[in-house]
Amino acid sequence: MAHTPQPAPYAARKGELVWDSALDRVGEVTDDRYRLRPPGGGAEWHAEPRSIRPATRAEALRARVAVANAESRKGQK
Repeated sequence: MAHTPQPAPYAARKGELVWDSALDRVGEVTDDRYRLRPPGGGAEWHAEPRSIRPATRAEALRARVAVANAESRKGQK
C-alpha cells in the first residue's frame, strides 16, 4: 500500500483571519505558534496547524459584521 503524503500545514501570518476547523470559528492569528483570538478581541486559543486555513471572504465578512454589531450594541446601553 502506497503512503499518501499529508499536505503541509498552512503557514498563517500574524494579523491574518483564518478558519479553525477544529472549533468551526474564525480567529485572528496573534503569533507564529498558531495562537488565535476572536477578531473583536477576547480569549485566545491554540489551534493545531493542520486545522487552520485562510478564512474565506464570507467567513471574514461574517466575523467582521459580528464585531461591528457587538460594538454598536455597546453604545446603546
